[in-house]
Amino acid sequence: MKTILIVDDSAMMRSLIKSMVSQQDFTVVGEAENGKAGVEKYKELRPDAVTMDVIMEEMNGLMALEEIIAYDPNAVVVMFSSIIKQQWYAKESKARGAKAVLIKPFAIQQLNETLHHYTTAGQAQEAPPAAGSKPDAQALPIETDAQILETFRREAEKAAAALREALGSGDFKRLATTAHAMKSALALIGERAEAERALTIEQAGHDGDSAFLAAHVEPFVAALEALASRLRPTAGDGEAGVPVTEDAALLAEQLLLIKVACENYDDSQAYAALDLLKKRPLQSGTATALEQIREMLFLHSDFEGAATRTGKLLDQYPQERGT
Repeated sequence: MKTILIVDDSAMMRSLIKSMVSQQDFTVVGEAENGKAGVEKYKELRPDAVTMDVIMEEMNGLMALEEIIAYDPNAVVVMFSSIIKQQWYAKESKARGAKAVLIKPFAIQQLNETLHHYTTAGQAQEAPPAAGSKPDAQALPIETDAQILETFRREAEKAAAALREALGSGDFKRLATTAHAMKSALALIGERAEAERALTIEQAGHDGDSAFLAAHVEPFVAALEALASRLRPTAGDGEAGVPVTEDAALLAEQLLLIKVACENYDDSQAYAALDLLKKRPLQSGTATALEQIREMLFLHSDFEGAATRTGKLLDQYPQERGT
């Protein structure tokens, strides 16, 4: 399985990109929040490919790209850009050694085909398979994959709270960085209008335009919360807070499968069981616990923690466990 290093200053974008590449034959072996850390991670991990955002603090993507190529001329680095001067940055990225430049938003297939192409023996010097990697190509929003939308929903809820808190404290820098992350994430799921609103808030945060922020942040947060609410899974307690009836036997069976899968570092088996349970009626506490287990695996690759958490949940169904 090919290994990937994700370099992006937005934790939300790192999560979404990880979700996109993890659906294919790629394993994310590391993440970095700026170019400097990305260079260090590359030297430490020597991944098969790197995805790199252009605009980052401390060291931007172009500078990090140069250092990685200087260290390893054969490095496969795919640059991401969503900025207005995309033509110039795309040209600079290719001149400094990037294999491809993808303009946000882009499709899952576009990203995965690009990574597969440049990590396949004998392909690295040939033209990319899809015109979508060219800087002037028309980008497409990602497919509405359930796991990606669930990742977005969780991160959007965190971002809404962060924006409201930053507005209250007058933290313009935090407002700008949070809006920047949401801008790219919203574009990736096809919410172009909201992505444009996020851009205006990002710019106002950089400019310190308190009047604009006071008028526009709260409506944007409300829209963000409404979007996250629409994406929230429907399984859980019934109407008027009446608990649903769970299938305890099925839960015990699948939880045991998840626990064993985590102990064997088999994320495919664990995800299969989690996906099955997600479609069944669940009480809110159970649904939350399963979401936490999925997050341990998906965001942190914490198999031991996921096995322990699953074991604790499994202890609630002792009569169903058998031997």
